[in-house]
Amino acid sequence: FDADEQIRVHQFEERARKDKEKRDRTVLLIKQKAADPSMEFDADEQIRVHQFEERARKDKEKRDRTVLLIKQKAADPSMEYDADEQILIHQYEEQLRKDKEKRKRAKLLKERTEEKRLYDSKLNKEKQLRKKKEKRDRAKLLIQQKEANPS
Repeated sequence: FDADEQIRVHQFEERARKDKEKRDRTVLLIKQKAADPSMEFDADEQIRVHQFEERARKDKEKRDRTVLLIKQKAADPSMEYDADEQILIHQYEEQLRKDKEKRKRAKLLKERTEEKRLYDSKLNKEKQLRKKKEKRDRAKLLIQQKEANPS
């Protein structure tokens, strides 16, 4: 990847990591609340938990509705969608495509990184062997000079 792509990948990974940490903290709060219903949340925690649960519920409903539409269309290809349904299905399919591309790019980046690491390792070994050979050759030359000129 070029420098811009690496920066974008890094920013994406960093944002994803922060989002995951926030989600993990929220899920932990929800689990703690389930384990101990008498536990009290501060206002920020309550808002975060509520937003998380609401977003999860809406996402699940949207996904379920989209999958149902796709199944209905598969069962009856002559079925027509209204504009909102077409948009939903298009967004769902587009997200699946983007996710697939992201996985493909991540895999490619990982492979390139591994190839570069192996190549750098090979170059490093060759350099070490070359230095060793030069050192050995110098030592042989010094010995030959000493034998030829013992004074």
